[in-house]
Amino acid sequence: MEKCTNTVNVYRVHEDHSDSITEYPCGKWVGGEKRYCDECLEKLQKQYPQGWTGYAGDTCKHGVYVGGCGIDYMCPQCEME
Repeated sequence: MEKCTNTVNVYRVHEDHSDSITEYPCGKWVGGEKRYCDECLEKLQKQYPQGWTGYAGDTCKHGVYVGGCGIDYMCPQCEME
């Protein structure tokens, strides 16, 4: 995906129970997840309907979703080849 120049407003509650809205660049990791603008999120949802936005991944030739990291995300049939 090409570099997006949009920003995302993220609502955060702080330890002292105050809150704030902070502007971040689209695609930045905030609070343990990547935050995307509506335009980029729509593109990702079409490209990856399984819902993985942090590790977008893809499906292998056997139709198994492969993405993220570690052996838990690998196709057993691909591993045997």
